[in-house]
Amino acid sequence: MQPEDWMEWLSMATVVYNNRKNVMTGTSPDQTLLGYDIPLIPNHMGLSNNEGTERQLKIMKEQHEQAIQALNLIASKVPTLKARYKTGNQVWLEAMHLHLPHQKSKLISKCMGPSWINKVILPVAYQLALPIA
Repeated sequence: MQPEDWMEWLSMATVVYNNRKNVMTGTSPDQTLLGYDIPLIPNHMGLSNNEGTERQLKIMKEQHEQAIQALNLIASKVPTLKARYKTGNQVWLEAMHLHLPHQKSKLISKCMGPSWINKVILPVAYQLALPIA
């Protein structure tokens, strides 16, 4: 794939993204908007007289199985992340991406806190007890 070919892959990337389940909600964007997931590879097809279509569908199914096996192999080799902090720890929150009511972002603190960790959501995501502004 070349950088100039991104337009050809945009529709495929959109379909894959819209079918991926969100860790927090457990649903995909398609499921949220449409109420169901659009299958990327059909499980069953009606009768077809088109040999090219049948051949392409068979190739897609084989590649799909190979991709699943490759992902499972890599996932089994990668160690599981452990949470760096625990509930009750105090941490500083980086304020770079926070939208605060101050007009001059140059003058506000780069970090906020310390704040208490209320809950460990994922090994890299935490719920903080933030002060009321």
